[in-house]
Amino acid sequence: MRFGMKTIIVIIGVFCFSFGVFFAVFGATLFMDPSNDDVSKYILLGFGAIFAIVGASLPLSVIVKAVRKKRLMANGDQLTGIITAVNINFYVTINGCHPYRADCEVFDPNSGERYLYRSENTMDDISDLVGTSVTVYADPDNRKKYYVDIDSPAENNIHDYR
Repeated sequence: MRFGMKTIIVIIGVFCFSFGVFFAVFGATLFMDPSNDDVSKYILLGFGAIFAIVGASLPLSVIVKAVRKKRLMANGDQLTGIITAVNINFYVTINGCHPYRADCEVFDPNSGERYLYRSENTMDDISDLVGTSVTVYADPDNRKKYYVDIDSPAENNIHDYR
């Protein structure tokens, strides 16, 4: 079974959150004993809280990105772009493999301007998509907010019945 990056981030987040809550609760129970003047209760409570906050923020970031993507796909301008290059993202490594990202060029017919966008990381080799059309969802008010949909290439009008 092959996990995606989002699944791995959520699993790590849940683990850190559980770890943090356990130690924060354990540190808080040490405060119940009035005879305990040990500094370990502060350390356990502090580290537990830090791990819980970091652990909660990881899945939360995945959820926020998914909501933004869904909002862009529902309300954003649907533009057609051409994939100009596929690059390997050497800054990220998952199980010893680097993900791919597609660079695409979009010409906005309404404004007459040209935009360059980059897709999200994907573990699938998308090198064969160079030159194909993709759909780009862009915020009409702020073109810096966008989503490149490389999972479902735009209508290529190619029907291969070989």
